[in-house]
Amino acid sequence: MRANLITLLDDFRQHAQEIAVVRYHGNRRIVSRYGEIARLAGRVAALLQQRGIQQGDRVLLWAENSAEWIAAFYGCMLRGVLVVPLDAYGTPEFAARVCDDVRPALVLGDTLLLRQLHGNWPRLAFQDWQSHLPAEELAAIPGITTETPLQILFTSGTTGDPKGIVHTHGNVLASFTPIEDGARSYMKYERIFHPLRFLHTLPLSHVFGQMMGLWVPPIFAAEVHFENRLAAPRIIELIRRERISVLAAVPRVLALLKTQLEISLPNLDQRLELPATKSPLVSWWRFRDIHSLFGLKFWALISGGGALPPALEQFWNTVGLVLVQGYGMTETTALITLNHPFHVAKGSIGKPLPGRELKLGPDGELLVRGPMVSNATWVGGAMQPRTDEWLSTGDLAEREATGDLRFLGRKSEVIVTAAGVNLYPEDLEAALEQQPGVRACAVVPVQTAGGQEPCAVLAFRGTQQQASAAIEAANARLAEYQHILRWSLWPEPDLPRTSTGKVRRKAVAQWLVRQQGNGANGNTNHSAANATGADWLITLIAQITAEQPQSADDTARLTEDLHLDSLGRVQLAAAIEERVGTSPAHVEFDEMHTLGDLRRWLNASPTEDSVPAQATSPLPIAE
Repeated sequence: MRANLITLLDDFRQHAQEIAVVRYHGNRRIVSRYGEIARLAGRVAALLQQRGIQQGDRVLLWAENSAEWIAAFYGCMLRGVLVVPLDAYGTPEFAARVCDDVRPALVLGDTLLLRQLHGNWPRLAFQDWQSHLPAEELAAIPGITTETPLQILFTSGTTGDPKGIVHTHGNVLASFTPIEDGARSYMKYERIFHPLRFLHTLPLSHVFGQMMGLWVPPIFAAEVHFENRLAAPRIIELIRRERISVLAAVPRVLALLKTQLEISLPNLDQRLELPATKSPLVSWWRFRDIHSLFGLKFWALISGGGALPPALEQFWNTVGLVLVQGYGMTETTALITLNHPFHVAKGSIGKPLPGRELKLGPDGELLVRGPMVSNATWVGGAMQPRTDEWLSTGDLAEREATGDLRFLGRKSEVIVTAAGVNLYPEDLEAALEQQPGVRACAVVPVQTAGGQEPCAVLAFRGTQQQASAAIEAANARLAEYQHILRWSLWPEPDLPRTSTGKVRRKAVAQWLVRQQGNGANGNTNHSAANATGADWLITLIAQITAEQPQSADDTARLTEDLHLDSLGRVQLAAAIEERVGTSPAHVEFDEMHTLGDLRRWLNASPTEDSVPAQATSPLPIAE
């Protein structure tokens, strides 16, 4: 094992001229090399010393993914300063609460975010720091070991006091070292495909995002391409133009890509139903149009940050791409188990990595211990040691004969019906997600006279009758005791999600309770208003035109009544693409004259005739 994570900067210097980061800002393509980031990290360390910031002090990092983000993180490591990364899409209120708790000596980040931060904390924006950073670099302070605290990751939501998970260098190395060791035997093949390019769609404030953005790339001197616009056409175009090798994403992004392929490629459904083949060449030829879309250098998808639905896993394996998934959590500093990239156990979250001890509790809860488990939390302004020998993950799993683990669901989300039967929402959702028109779904409990029962909430593209047919088709795949008898349609194109793509079940359940309180039954299409009582589409148009529409019924004309000019239409198409993952084709959009036309497109069933527009941003081809 490495002595500490700072040694990765030696790898940065060794590959000084290699491209490390490519970031897309609008139509700009910003390139940073490994040597530049290493030098910038040394200058950040000098700035911290200049400001009297000592080992053990905290520096808050609030920004979108970038080379500056990475340099700031490594600069703090050089001085033994604890980094407190925050989600770039988090609220200013949450950021202020974290600041009150950790009392940062400095806040680094993007200008627009720092302007929203409450309080008089010292701050420096990335956009200004070239004129503030000392010209000289500073080396690491002595004594940084595997036991040295590295960062505090806050996992609290919008309610309750923030709770930070403290990671040490050793915690991260316990997850990183097995990957580095396993990669050595494949490095001779890496030379053939060098440089490896990772398309990274995850926040660096998340452990999975850090593993794929901070720690793994230096092993291969790989390029990391940061993309935060999660629209399927845009991602496919980026992968092809930039000759990306690996996509690192949450399951939601993989689902968006799958949907894009299904509605844009002819006869894909029929080809997926052909008998499976063990020949990689036959599989490649059968789905050669998909490989052509992504580019011939693209070969793997790495999924994390949430459970991967079996149907989604089967799709990507069938079309001939390598799909790797692991299992971990913030408290375990990312990885507990990992599917081997070239020996993937389908339907599982893989085998435990070296150094991890796992056992299943009496109720099937997964318990973990090992050097990757965080031994401290930050609560109430101070670091508190964790005393339990085993970490209770709150997740349910079962062990297969091969030793691989299969994820069953969250212990807290198991629905115990009036008949005393345990239902795992993931099982019901897996059946629903295979139905045409289902963009997203969440099965949450509702209270009935007899007790709890499951209710499916669908983000659906289609009519209420088609949604009912989808429920019936899903029930045909389920055991009788699992049948979905209550369901409702979510009023927006997608369910509410966290920044890592997980459905916010609590928000869905609260909305459902409000609907019940308003007298709505479980099979009603509540498409008139969203969870806050406002029409999401009207709200979106008002944000673009900066004026509240006088008319909001389906007869309202997009140009005359809603005041959408040609630029406004482009903005609206981009905003819909960002929210839904697809957008109307240019010709389709030109033929939409009323709000009703737009609503009908949004609720239409996917067909081969409704192909979303491809991204047209001018992106340079990779070197």
